[in-house]
Amino acid sequence: MTGFGNGQPFIIQASSGCVTVQFTSDGSVQDAGFELEWACSPVACDGSSIDNPTVINSLPFNLPFSTCDDAANFGSSPCGNDAFLNGPEYVFAYESPGDICIAVTISNANAGTGVLILNGPADDPNTLCVAQSTTGMINAANLQLAGTYYIVVDNASGCTDFNILVQETDCQLSPGLASALCNPLNGCVEEGGVPSIFFFEQGFQDIDVPNGANDGCWLGVGVQPNFYWFTVQAQADGPFGFVLESADIPSDIDFSVWGPFTQQQVCETPLTVINFVTNNQPIRSSWAAGGDPTGLADIHPVLGTPVTDTWDCGGFPGAGGDDFVSTIAAQEGEVYVVLSNDWGNQIINGGISIDWSPSNPDVLIPVPTVVEGGDTTVCIGQSVQIAISSAVNNIEWIEGVSTLSCDNCFDPIATPTETTTYKAIVESVCYSDTIKVEVVVFDVTAGADITVCTGEEFGIVAGADFDPALATYSWTTPAGIALSCADCPNPTVTAVSAGNHPVIVTLTAPNCVLSDTTIVTVLPQQAPEAVVSDDQQVCTGTTVSLGGPLIAGVSYTWSSVPSGFTSILSNPTASPGQTTTYYLSATNNACPFPSLDSVTVIVDTNPLLAVSSDTAICQGVPLVMGTTVPEPNTTYLWDGPAIIEDPTNPNTLVYPEGAGTYTLTATRGACVVTATVDVTITAIAIDIIQPDTLLICKGTTINLQTTTTPSNVQATWTPNNGSLNTNVGNSVFATPQTITTYTATVTVPGCLKTAEITILVDSLPSNLTAMPLDTNICEGEVLVLSTPVFEPGDFPDISFLWRPTEGQQSPDTLFNLVVTPDTTTNYFRVTTNGICMDTSYVLVEVTPIPTVMLIPGDTTLCQGSSLQLNAVFDPGIDEISWSLPMG
Repeated sequence: MTGFGNGQPFIIQASSGCVTVQFTSDGSVQDAGFELEWACSPVACDGSSIDNPTVINSLPFNLPFSTCDDAANFGSSPCGNDAFLNGPEYVFAYESPGDICIAVTISNANAGTGVLILNGPADDPNTLCVAQSTTGMINAANLQLAGTYYIVVDNASGCTDFNILVQETDCQLSPGLASALCNPLNGCVEEGGVPSIFFFEQGFQDIDVPNGANDGCWLGVGVQPNFYWFTVQAQADGPFGFVLESADIPSDIDFSVWGPFTQQQVCETPLTVINFVTNNQPIRSSWAAGGDPTGLADIHPVLGTPVTDTWDCGGFPGAGGDDFVSTIAAQEGEVYVVLSNDWGNQIINGGISIDWSPSNPDVLIPVPTVVEGGDTTVCIGQSVQIAISSAVNNIEWIEGVSTLSCDNCFDPIATPTETTTYKAIVESVCYSDTIKVEVVVFDVTAGADITVCTGEEFGIVAGADFDPALATYSWTTPAGIALSCADCPNPTVTAVSAGNHPVIVTLTAPNCVLSDTTIVTVLPQQAPEAVVSDDQQVCTGTTVSLGGPLIAGVSYTWSSVPSGFTSILSNPTASPGQTTTYYLSATNNACPFPSLDSVTVIVDTNPLLAVSSDTAICQGVPLVMGTTVPEPNTTYLWDGPAIIEDPTNPNTLVYPEGAGTYTLTATRGACVVTATVDVTITAIAIDIIQPDTLLICKGTTINLQTTTTPSNVQATWTPNNGSLNTNVGNSVFATPQTITTYTATVTVPGCLKTAEITILVDSLPSNLTAMPLDTNICEGEVLVLSTPVFEPGDFPDISFLWRPTEGQQSPDTLFNLVVTPDTTTNYFRVTTNGICMDTSYVLVEVTPIPTVMLIPGDTTLCQGSSLQLNAVFDPGIDEISWSLPMG
């Protein structure tokens, strides 16, 4: 059909015999109607389409094309924001080998030309959007799964010429939902909590966000959509949150969160999740104006205020447009889908920063990859399916690949011919996990038929030595054959008597019973006899005997592996320089077959030792005993005078207290090597007789005494601060004013020894004299005993005690004391501070009040009369005085 779109004709191709054409208007023009003319073309459909794509055979691919001769086959796709498809499209097909990413660049095209990549036909409901760009540039499209991918170039305004460049590039996590579902960002937490950074693709949108359906708090997608999807699978119960903002140029960021989903849903049925996200509102949604951060947090990272709302739509509902909503109480195993969008469209070739600090770190740890069923077993010729459970959809098998049905799937069929360990690497966004699966293959063989002489011995290896819990062997033999064991995989067979003897071995495993038979033909001739020595372990350079006595009629031929040794003696000697197996072939004139035997000589090499030279050191000074490089399968042991820090360390430290010889013995297999170090001691020692710490009162002098070796050496003392009477000698007097550590040093040529003593100093106030000094008071008089004031902060632990208690009017633990003694009393105060003590005395003499009596007592007289008064008083009163009353 030929029609007109924006004034340009375009072709519609249809493979059906009946076509329905729908016309829609954007409402910008409102006229009475329109005129439509069309005609069917006799030309067969041959333009570029999904059914007829241009195949890209190799990368890079760089050629010019045009859509002007092509039809418009479809106008929509699984990718959102795909309005550019409303014109004639050009379709390319690329067969991805898997494990690659590609970049697509459209150039020299009309404005509005876009490109998208699908993993199947656009009308197939199982097709997913791999990548899309309205500007014609896709930085990294993930083609990790092998298969056919379709690249579609289109322009809604009509046909256009264009150049396309497709090339392999480094993989980044695709911003699309389909790629994010089974590729969680677990493990992306950077060391030190540094935010993760992921990159937008300009113009990318893979689902529609219609108002009222799944738009959350969004107000559209902005100037152009710049979607970035990611998922997180919780690995523990706890809060899931994040802080989003531009990683470079500040821009308005929107986000929404859907969930929870299961790992099975996002990895095995992604379309159900995509459909749910497309048709349901998110459980969290918000946005940030300008360059402000946004995200999920319980405490606002900028304001420091609690966040409790689940939607924050710029003021309603919730926290008044603070750009943040509360974290999600995630449960282990739950998957949450997050869509972020650069609404402001300011991030050009840049990224979005994700700070994970609002999350419980255990929620975000890497997702483990599980081998369902673990290691397994099969019988030879059987296959087994390996099942890997992972939240990541990117796996590469790197070992055992030749016997797997696929090298990049999670459920390959293994058909091993022998026991095989399969290894794969599961690559997530931020970490890789290496997994191993061992498939044990049960197989059995009795070997080829064999002819031997009577009395001959030989071995049969029927298979691997399986764990008896997995599989067991059993042997069936006739009387003419003897076996060293009846249930082992490798018995020694002895030909007892002539005849044709069937030897049957049976392997019984859980899923099969396998057997094999070999015929042992035993000739009547007697096998030649020979004697070989037992296997031996020797040190290099040792000569060993290999055989035994000469037996008449027997000829001997010796060889070796490694080659180089030959002999015809019955008991040759050899001095192997390396582990060697010697083979003996013994023949006689009766038996046509030789008797074969062997002896293995394991040769150990002498360990290499590097010890210190003989030396003289100061008494007690540590000495490193060597620079030996420890060798595998070698033991080391030092012996000698004390003290050896670690006798099993070839390079140990020793602390010699006396002269002597230290011997290092190194043993490897049969080799024993020794080395010695002679140590002589320069005697030197010093010891301060007093304890390491002393406590004195300020002003006290201490005699510091030392004993030294040699005894005639005098110690030198520090510090030289005037507190010592001399700085040289083994007996000095110290009068420290403050806490002081004294060091005594003795030296002899080449050696020095020190000892230390610390003296702690207590003190008392400088004047503790109690005032007044000895004094006299009258009976009943109050007296204050006081002392000059001191600074209490200088003596925080000082204490006081007054005695005796008679006459005390104030507490006896105060600095000063109030007394009213009845009799003469000698008061004293004990002052204590640490080790310091002072006693101050005050003698208080008390004078009794004298008694005076007048004779006569009170009386009455007539005016003008006289009366003689006599005063009687205590002895000792020297003077009295009289006073007349007034009137």
